[in-house]
Amino acid sequence: MLNIRQHQHHIHITYHSSHDLSGLQAMSKMLATNKTLKYLNLWRCNIGSEGGQLILHGINRNDTILFFEFGNNGLSQTHQIKISERLDQNKTKNQEEEELRQHQEQKQADEDTIIKAEIDQKTKEEDLAKWREDQQIMRSSKRRQIKEEELKKKREEEEAERLREEERLKAEADALAAKEAKKAKKKKK
Repeated sequence: MLNIRQHQHHIHITYHSSHDLSGLQAMSKMLATNKTLKYLNLWRCNIGSEGGQLILHGINRNDTILFFEFGNNGLSQTHQIKISERLDQNKTKNQEEEELRQHQEQKQADEDTIIKAEIDQKTKEEDLAKWREDQQIMRSSKRRQIKEEELKKKREEEEAERLREEERLKAEADALAAKEAKKAKKKKK
């Protein structure tokens, strides 16, 4: 009995007994359902006409196999032509799928580039807006600091002026009191 894993990409078989078709029946079933196999080598396996019909049955339901070495097996020319035609169909389908995949990847890459550019632009605009806001806050803070310093300086000047005025008034009061005391002293004498 032929047991082949479903995720096999390459199979190479070198001999087959033409009396037992159970292995070829299993291969035909596998070929009909396998979606990963790309290369099959059955060179000189003595498949014969009946085995060729079984293989053709499986190959006709497989759209992924691209290379099939089937020489020196006693297959009829009809089987060989039909297998070759199926392989050509699979190759064409594979090329179309590859072109579509590449086109979709390019389209996705283009979309990703556009999205990245939009995100970068948005980030740049947000960064600029944040920078402007920070600058506005810094300028406002600087103006407030300047006003506070001017107000402090003005208060200090006013306080200094008040102290000078108090000293002047005190000096005048002291001078007046001294004068009065002198007068009062003169009067007492």
